[in-house]
Amino acid sequence: MRSVRRLLVPLAALTTLVLLAGTPAAADPGPPPNSMASLGDSITRGFNACGWYVDCTSRSFSTGDTSTVDSQGVDYVTMLIGANDACTGTEAAMTPVATYRANIDAALSRLKTGLPTARVQLISVPDIHRLWSVGKGSGSARSAWSLFSVCQSMLANPTSTAQADVDRRNRVRQRVVDYNTQLAQACAAYGPNCDFDDNAVFGYPFTLSQLSTWDYFHPNTSGQQVVARVSYAAGFGW
Repeated sequence: MRSVRRLLVPLAALTTLVLLAGTPAAADPGPPPNSMASLGDSITRGFNACGWYVDCTSRSFSTGDTSTVDSQGVDYVTMLIGANDACTGTEAAMTPVATYRANIDAALSRLKTGLPTARVQLISVPDIHRLWSVGKGSGSARSAWSLFSVCQSMLANPTSTAQADVDRRNRVRQRVVDYNTQLAQACAAYGPNCDFDDNAVFGYPFTLSQLSTWDYFHPNTSGQQVVARVSYAAGFGW
């Protein structure tokens, strides 16, 4: 996991590892915290959002400062991670659900120990089956997926209608569903300072135009803006 961090007001006490924060809209979240950080994978890093195979943290949905993205404008920690656990070279290489949950629990435990009052938002893993669905008809997308071996657990043989490929895609999608179930359960176990987005990001019907044309996998600037808007709306409501 790689982290991105932006301080809005200096906070000398913030010396331990920061994960993410979000908040349920049901209760009054109180005043926003005075620093914000994010934990996640290449989506959080803004990878391929503004250049050829480079991180573009200014366009991160969480801590970016590009106005067109409209990142979440408060000081807390967000976590979006799991796509790389399902998007592997083969279906067999996907992270087991139990391992994924153990890693999430370990991260949350470290956060709770180091920052017991922090708000935590767990953001659902995007629906990578929709990635296949919106891109399979694009020659450019298929070429990029093949050339760069993108998410072959899902995207291998993208135009195939053979039952084996259909079943494989469905199993990979189910793995993402299972990861999101674990996120929801882990958040509930964490307590009231944790908010799960109730599958808001997973359920968003993103389009091909919201994907980077460098790899047709990572969100472009428009896609990052969508993740920012959808995840923030499902969060604490500061």
